Amino acid sequence: MPKRYVRISLEDCYMLQLLLQKGMSFKDCLDILASSKTYSVFTDLKVKITKGEPIQEALNQILDKKIVSSFSFFCQFLSLEKSLKCSLSLASLNLTARKEIFKKLFYPSIMLLLVIIFSLLFNFFFLPIMINLLKSFQSDIQTFMFIAAILKGFSIFLIFITLIISIIVLFSIQQSNITSVYEFLISHFHVSFLKRLFSYWYIRYFLELIRVGCSTQQSIQMMRKTEGQPLINMFSLKIDELLLMGKSIYEAFSINGFDPLLSKFVAVGTYSSNMEKLLENYCELTKRGLEKKLKQFTSFIQGWTYCFIAIILIFIYQILLSPMNVITQI
Repeated sequence: MPKRYVRISLEDCYMLQLLLQKGMSFKDCLDILASSKTYSVFTDLKVKITKGEPIQEALNQILDKKIVSSFSFFCQFLSLEKSLKCSLSLASLNLTARKEIFKKLFYPSIMLLLVIIFSLLFNFFFLPIMINLLKSFQSDIQTFMFIAAILKGFSIFLIFITLIISIIVLFSIQQSNITSVYEFLISHFHVSFLKRLFSYWYIRYFLELIRVGCSTQQSIQMMRKTEGQPLINMFSLKIDELLLMGKSIYEAFSINGFDPLLSKFVAVGTYSSNMEKLLENYCELTKRGLEKKLKQFTSFIQGWTYCFIAIILIFIYQILLSPMNVITQI
C-alpha cells in the first residue's frame, strides 16, 4: 500500500518562515516542527535534500496548496526565507479577500439560484395548470398570457446569462486561456472592475519584490519570467519591452489592461523617494473601490430577485382571484 503523504499547513509554513528568519538551519527547523502528522513528510524531505534535490523544489511538493503557486514564483529569484515570507503575505491577503467576497456574494447568489429554479418550476409546471383553470372559468386570459410570456422570457434571460458566465469561468480556469479571455474582455467590453482587480494583484506581487530590496526594473524583469501566473507574465513582458524602447514607466503602465489610476500613482512614484508607500496607498484605495463595486453588484442582484419574486406572487394572486371575480359577476 503506497505511503500517504500530507501537505504541511499554513500554520507550519508560518512557523518555518519565522524559524528561518531567526537564523536556524533548514534541517533544524524541520526537526523542531516535526509532529505525528508531518514526521514522515519531513523525513522524506530531508532524504530528498540529502540526495541533492534543491530545497525549494522538494519543499514546494509538500507546501500548503494556497502558497504553492506564489512560492514557485518567488523562489526563482529570492532566498527560501524571503520566498516563504512573500508567499504567506499574499496568501493572507488572498484568504481575507476570498472570505469577504464569499460573505457578500453568498446570500444574493443563493437568492438568484432559487429564483431561477422557482421560475423554471413555475413556468413549466404550475403556470399551465393555472391557465387551464382560468379557461375552465371562461376568464379573459390574454393579459395573463402576456405577463406569463414576460416572466418566461426573463427566466430564459437569467439562465442564459448564468450559462455564459459559467462558460467564461470554466474556460478561464485553464491557465493557457486566461490571457486570451482577459484580452478579449478588455478589448470588447467596458470592464473597469476586472482591470482594477488585475492591477491590484499585479501590484501586490510587485510590492513583495520591492519590499525585499529589488529595484523597479529588477522586479518587472523577474515578473516577466514567472511561471504559473500568465497574466502577470504577459503584462510584465509588455512593460519591459516598452521600457527597453525608451518609453517612460508612466507610459509603460498606461497600456490597455491596467487600471488608468495605477499609471498616475506610478508616475508620481518615479519622482518620489517612496514608491513603496505610494503603491500601498494605491492598493488600499483600489481595495475600497472594489469592495464598493462588489456591494453595488450584490445590491443590484438582490433588488432584481426581490422584484421578480414580487411580480410572480402578484401574478399568482391575480390568477387565484380571477375565478372569484367571475363567480361574483354571475
